[in-house]
Amino acid sequence: MADLDDNELIRSSIWIYERLDEKYKPHGNNTKCSTLQEELRDYNGIKNFCMNLTGIFSKFDELSLYHPFDNDNCRIVKYWVFDRLFNQIIKDDKNKNIGDILTKLLPIQQSYVKAKHCDLFNYPKVKDHFNTMKRVYDYATDYNAIDVYIVGKSYLCAENVRTFVNENDESYKKVKAECDTSNNNETYCAVLRHIENWDVNKKLSNKLTCRGKPSPKTFADIRAQTLGNGRQKASEPEDTHVPVYTPAISVIFPLSGILFTFFILYK
Repeated sequence: MADLDDNELIRSSIWIYERLDEKYKPHGNNTKCSTLQEELRDYNGIKNFCMNLTGIFSKFDELSLYHPFDNDNCRIVKYWVFDRLFNQIIKDDKNKNIGDILTKLLPIQQSYVKAKHCDLFNYPKVKDHFNTMKRVYDYATDYNAIDVYIVGKSYLCAENVRTFVNENDESYKKVKAECDTSNNNETYCAVLRHIENWDVNKKLSNKLTCRGKPSPKTFADIRAQTLGNGRQKASEPEDTHVPVYTPAISVIFPLSGILFTFFILYK
């Protein structure tokens, strides 16, 4: 799956997940997480994940996630939990099972009054199904920001942007088509129910438009070149031989000669 790498584009989905990665870690429970690490020794990174998660649990009623559409912190945290477990802890290791981790996490969650009401572990247990679900959720989350970004670029898209838009549009339409039929019991169909009340929902059927590629000479390149030329000219010495007031001098000298002659004759 292509990704976007441009500091001009602020994607809420990325910002939120990164915030959950770091913001609440200082409030994590080292005792609980050390025990979990002992129980799941084969799962690298599980303690760091646990420190983040228990920190989130301890501040669950104070989470500041600033999602553009979704005010359900439970749902947002669930996407983060499953994404980090599937794509950072388990990865492609077929000998590891997300169920083994969730079984250990449930008692930890239940020890936090603020978080125990959140049904945290009812998402797809199949990695591909979850990733399909999250891709649609994140695309809906970021749709308006990506749209504004493309418009700001005069609809000229770099190849990674074009690929990203095409792949995510295809994923959304595929899920929509499958879930509108008899397969709507698939667990990842829940994502459509998540976003159906969002303001952006009606826009998702309209593919974001890329009308061309930016030329090699982008505005930034031209501006950099212009500034460079300006600095170069500023460093060059001025030509002191160019007379600045030549027209005035050419008038003053003849006039002074006439006055001098008149003075001699008068004497």
